[in-house]
Amino acid sequence: DTPVVVSIFPNFQEGRCVIGMAYVDLTKRVLGLAEFLDDSRFTNLESSLIALGAKECIFPAETGKSNECKSLYDSLERCAVMITERKKHEFRGRDLDSDLKRLVKGNIEPVRDLISGFDLATPALGALLSFSELLSDEGNYGNFTIRRYDIGGFMRLDSAAMRALNVME
Repeated sequence: DTPVVVSIFPNFQEGRCVIGMAYVDLTKRVLGLAEFLDDSRFTNLESSLIALGAKECIFPAETGKSNECKSLYDSLERCAVMITERKKHEFRGRDLDSDLKRLVKGNIEPVRDLISGFDLATPALGALLSFSELLSDEGNYGNFTIRRYDIGGFMRLDSAAMRALNVME
């Protein structure tokens, strides 16, 4: 069982936080993107991480130094997700078009349409592709699919519910 790796790019403004999230599931060869508004306890992020089975989270190092990130880090720890900080310059959406053209099977136009609908998830995806080094293995070319991750499409359990149900490993 290969764990899912997630990359998040939070945007804190006026007491609110919008999360840009990207993930890669190497077993299913799926890339996913999502953006959502979250509360101060990051319950949407927490339930997404649990539903995906995420074991590692890529996070911009400079963002992690802010006071607002304490409860975000706490949420990641409650989910038993390892935090890997990366330099902020890795969180860019530049070159995504050409990278995804190589990785994703099929026509690139639907992929362009999908990623154009995201502001914060695309930098998260850029960091994830850089971190995972998917492009360094030509065996990955044309073997991935990409989709929008719908946070409302699944039963939402946070880490406390998972522990109470004794479902976590």
